[in-house]
Amino acid sequence: VAAATSKLLYIILFVITVFIALGVAGVDLSSAALAGGTITGLVVGLALQPILSNFFAGLLIFSERPVNIGDLVQLEEQLGYVIDIGLLSSKVRKITGEVVRIPNDKFFTSNIINYSKAVAKAFELDIGISYNSDIAKAVKVIKEVINKHPYVLAEPEPVIWVNEFGDNAVIIKALVWAPSSLWIKVRRELLEDIKVRFDQEGIEIPFPQRVVWFRTPLNIKEGVEG
Repeated sequence: VAAATSKLLYIILFVITVFIALGVAGVDLSSAALAGGTITGLVVGLALQPILSNFFAGLLIFSERPVNIGDLVQLEEQLGYVIDIGLLSSKVRKITGEVVRIPNDKFFTSNIINYSKAVAKAFELDIGISYNSDIAKAVKVIKEVINKHPYVLAEPEPVIWVNEFGDNAVIIKALVWAPSSLWIKVRRELLEDIKVRFDQEGIEIPFPQRVVWFRTPLNIKEGVEG
């Protein structure tokens, strides 16, 4: 707000200075009074437009309550919890800890996903296993881990399938439902538990690798014994 106010004062002082300079130069300002007033009003209006837009957006947020403090929301790439709703801007604490200030105009007009308004949320897990691993065994282990978690919903039932043959791994995908307020925690814990079970069962999670084939055989000289 302070920066916007300073900018507005600068513009007003600039316009006043221009008119004073024109008067000193002998320009008849009476005939240009109407035009000058129009220009000044236009300049002031343009300077106030962002402030007024955010202000009225803030009033709409307060009246319609699309979000409340404490809600888990996603606005474009920002995912976090609403910690403050002001008249001109609102603040969201990202799940990584950073606090982001978002102008209310953007906050109100953008597509916001409010996870706290929904009872449950579906999320996906992508788990890669090596081509040497037993796919059926891996699917069985993943299913056991998911069904064992206390916050995974039994209805809708989790779905697990082989989704892709990647460059380095067979990708198994799982679609899981959890309470909307806990899905991030559930997703993190499932990935950790799956990794532990894979280690116990000898199921390999491969790292990126490349196999290089030479079109012509390489001629490697063996060392000559002295």
